[in-house]
Amino acid sequence: MNGWQRLGSLYLESDKFQNAVDAFSRVVAKTPTDVEARVGRGRAFNGLNDLAAAKADFDVAVQTAPKHVDARVHRSYVSARMKQYDSVIADTTTAIELGGDDAELRYRRGVALIAVGKAGLAVDDLSVFLKRFPNNKHALAQRAHAYAVTGMHDASIVDWTAVLKIDAAYPQAVSRRAMAFTSGGDHEAALADFSKAIAQKPRAELYYQRALTFRRLGKAEQAMNDLGNAIRANPRYVDAFEHRAMILAGKGQLSNAIVDLSSAIAADPERATTYYNRGVLFSRTDKYEKALDDYNTALMLNKKFAACYLRRGMAHEKLGHTKDAIADYSAATDQNENLHQAHYYRAR
Repeated sequence: MNGWQRLGSLYLESDKFQNAVDAFSRVVAKTPTDVEARVGRGRAFNGLNDLAAAKADFDVAVQTAPKHVDARVHRSYVSARMKQYDSVIADTTTAIELGGDDAELRYRRGVALIAVGKAGLAVDDLSVFLKRFPNNKHALAQRAHAYAVTGMHDASIVDWTAVLKIDAAYPQAVSRRAMAFTSGGDHEAALADFSKAIAQKPRAELYYQRALTFRRLGKAEQAMNDLGNAIRANPRYVDAFEHRAMILAGKGQLSNAIVDLSSAIAADPERATTYYNRGVLFSRTDKYEKALDDYNTALMLNKKFAACYLRRGMAHEKLGHTKDAIADYSAATDQNENLHQAHYYRAR
C-alpha cells in the first residue's frame, strides 16, 4: 500500500470522505485499475452521497477483479441505495458464493428480493440472518412483511409481535400487525391494533382500515365515523368516499351516497368503477339519462367492463332504446359468458 492509499484509508476510517476521495484519486490517476483504491474511493463517494461516482468505481473494481468480495459487497450497498435491486441480488449472491459474511449479505439480499416480488425467497434469507441476530428488529420487520406477502399471516403476526416487544414505538408495526390480523380473519384483534395505531399517530389510512374492520364486525355507525375521519384527514380519499357511499346506499340514503361518489370522481376522474357505482344509484332513483352518461364514461375507461354493459343495457331498456339494450346485453355476454342476467335480458 503506497502512501496515498494509506492516507486515503485513514481519512476513510475517520469519515473525512472528501479528503479520502482526493487521496485515492492520486492512486487511481497513476493506476486506473488499482482495485483497492477504486473500492476505497467508491466507499468515500458513498459517504458523500455521490452514488453514481461510487457505483462507477465499484464497477471498475469488479470488472478488474470479479472475485473481489469487498467490491461486490460495497457495490451491493450502493445499488440498494439506488434501488437497483437486481444488481443487489446478483452481487450479494456472488459475494456469498465467494465466502462473504453470509448473514449480513443474506439480509441485504432478502430486502432486495422483497422489492422485486420474491418474498418467499426473502423469508429464507432473512431467517438465516435472524439465526445470528435474533433480536434485530429491522430484520424481523422485513420478514414479517415477507410472510404477509406470501400469505403466512400467523407467522407475520409472530414477527410483528417480536418487533413490538423490542421497540413498542417501531414505525407502523402495530398497523402492519393489524393488517395481518385482518388477513387472518381475527377482526377483533385487528380492531384493537388499529385503535392503538391511531392513538399513536392518527392517519387517514388508519381510520379507513379501522372503518373496514368495523364494517366486517357489523358496526356500520362506527365505520361511518371513521370514514368521516379519514376524509377529514384526506379530502381526496377516493376509497373512503366510495365505502361511505356504499353504507349510505345500504341505508337508503341514495342522494347522500351520490354526493360521496361525485366527490370520489372529482378526486380521481379516471376510475371506471366509481362512475359505474354512481350510474347504478342514478338508475335506482330513475335518473336513467344520468345513469347512461356514467355508464358511457365507465366504458370509455374500461371497455371490458361486463357488468357495466349489462347495467347500461338495462338503462337503455328503461328509456325504450331496445336495439341499444340488446347490443349492450350481447356485449356483456361477450365479455363474460357467465353473466347469466345478461343472457336472460337478451333472450326475453
